[in-house]
Amino acid sequence: MTNKILFSSHQSKLRISFMITCLSIIFFNNTLCSASDNQNIEANLVEILENIYLNKNENALKKAEKLTETYPNFALGHLIMGDLLYSQFNSLESLGIDQLPGSKVTKLIEEAIARIRRHYRNDLSTLIPNYLLKITEKYSHILVIDTSSSTMFIYKNLGENFKYVTNFYVSIGKKGVKKLREGDKKTPLGIYRVTREISATSLSDFYGAGAFPINYPNKWDQINGYGGYGIWLHGSPWSTYSRPPQDSDGCIVLNNDDFIKLGEYIDTNGTPVIISEKIEWNTAGKNKKRMKTLLTKVEKWKADWESLDTEEYLTNYSNLFTDGKRNFQDWAKRKKEINSRKKWIKVEIADLSITPYPSEKNLVAITFTQYYNSNNLNDRMSKIQYWSKDSDEWKIIYEGKN
Repeated sequence: MTNKILFSSHQSKLRISFMITCLSIIFFNNTLCSASDNQNIEANLVEILENIYLNKNENALKKAEKLTETYPNFALGHLIMGDLLYSQFNSLESLGIDQLPGSKVTKLIEEAIARIRRHYRNDLSTLIPNYLLKITEKYSHILVIDTSSSTMFIYKNLGENFKYVTNFYVSIGKKGVKKLREGDKKTPLGIYRVTREISATSLSDFYGAGAFPINYPNKWDQINGYGGYGIWLHGSPWSTYSRPPQDSDGCIVLNNDDFIKLGEYIDTNGTPVIISEKIEWNTAGKNKKRMKTLLTKVEKWKADWESLDTEEYLTNYSNLFTDGKRNFQDWAKRKKEINSRKKWIKVEIADLSITPYPSEKNLVAITFTQYYNSNNLNDRMSKIQYWSKDSDEWKIIYEGKN
């Protein structure tokens, strides 16, 4: 047997205790449900740890050997197998000499815990993320990332209905989430879209099978002055199967096999990527109820604009509104001047998406293609509005080109 990895007794006690404690919590936590069918590697990992927990180390070793043979670059598998090899001659509480720095061991423990938690989750056949209200059907799939569980969920888009497809383990920024500035090593939270594909042949080995850049910073990031750039979905170095949960400089990182599979669901002209800290899971019925409430607001905004009742039209906007250049007072004054020259207005909306915004309470991004016609202007534009709920009323706080 090769790849023997040895550790100090202090590291081993901490590691084994930490993983088994986590596993025992999972066993006795009734809120955790069925296993994910996406990652066989996680099912194998949990099975190995179950055997360790039940003191069936010989069975655990056989399964660990098979796991490392199947995934030879899976560092976590080798770590566990190293312990089990040594346990043939020593108690798991008093293992061999130190050959890995404590920080490396800690990261592998974090990966083990993340993968165990991914294995047990809510029933994905009955619940969906609260962000999935309505997405334009020009995008066949939506990517929703729960950074707290190191998971990217893929949903098939049916307009106002969404079907779970699969999920992938992902790594995020070393410093966690909510990116604010360049170099902070954090992953942004928000609603983004894939902008292009970069092939592996155009990149260094560090990015593995390739990359899909996203449009960070988006409009909301720009309004709030969030800095930085170059946030990608990308693969892992070919010598590594996967990376610990928080190990990137801010990008979303997958193993190369999963990255290649991900490409099947990506449209480089704008596949939505929703990055959240923790998904709130809802029934489809609850999401549809909220969607209808917001759709009614959009329809009223459109009708008020077409009515030429400018005062009523402006009630759809918050006093905190900005178009990126003007505050509400200046913008409203300009709107009144423009509308005073109109004899009629007709507005048509297509490709409508309604998406609650991650990390911001009571904020919704609404995007659509707007066809505007009047007695003196005909125009088509891609528009984005951010609606905020204040004192139980939804109001527009930003509007502009998307």
